[in-house]
Amino acid sequence: MQIMIKTFQLMLSSPDESFDFNVIYQNIKEKIGKEITDGEVTGAIGTLQKMGLIKQVLESKKEFELTSQGRHSNPWILEQALNRIYRGWGEQHGGRKSS
Repeated sequence: MQIMIKTFQLMLSSPDESFDFNVIYQNIKEKIGKEITDGEVTGAIGTLQKMGLIKQVLESKKEFELTSQGRHSNPWILEQALNRIYRGWGEQHGGRKSS
């Protein structure tokens, strides 16, 4: 989850045109560095892609920027946004609805 939040944070702080697997991958490796493996990076990005979250990340980016007035450093806001996306995806794909 922590890697997913970092990935999400980097996606939120990236220009829209850099929503490309290779660009995101390079940004994550440069900014997070050696504390994570290549497999963890590709897994985090792949999960976002498989779940169809790239579009939702862009939508959340706009919402996040409004919520945080452009500050991309509050992990609690990022975690809430990511959890909301996961919840919504799970409900759309037969998961339990959260209360």
